[in-house]
Amino acid sequence: MADHARHPATTAVFDGPDIAGPARTTLRAMLSHVDAPRVADAVLLLDELITDAARDGAVCRGLWLGLLAGPPRLRLEVTRIEPVAPAGEPRSPGRGRGRLLLDDLASEWSTVTDGARATTWAEVRLPG
Repeated sequence: MADHARHPATTAVFDGPDIAGPARTTLRAMLSHVDAPRVADAVLLLDELITDAARDGAVCRGLWLGLLAGPPRLRLEVTRIEPVAPAGEPRSPGRGRGRLLLDDLASEWSTVTDGARATTWAEVRLPG
């Protein structure tokens, strides 16, 4: 996972094949002080990052959730291992729609790659 030098107030780390349910439950608890529509958007964003990490044969390798201070925000990071694919092999059509969802719901987001390992992170501003 990425360097978390910004000292998050609360963090959670997940690894393994069935992280979505526990991660959703933890995220809702972490955001118990936030309005319901913003929590729903954060859960949708989490679901998209987890889904994206398993598209096109990739393997999800971990999920990090953190509440960061100054300014208050939620940060989600999902790391995946990309499969070796023949050049020109088509990607899932949902990948493009997922990027639009990230653009719409996240304050900012990006993907950092290191060989076959890729980490997509997204941040959502929180009231505070």
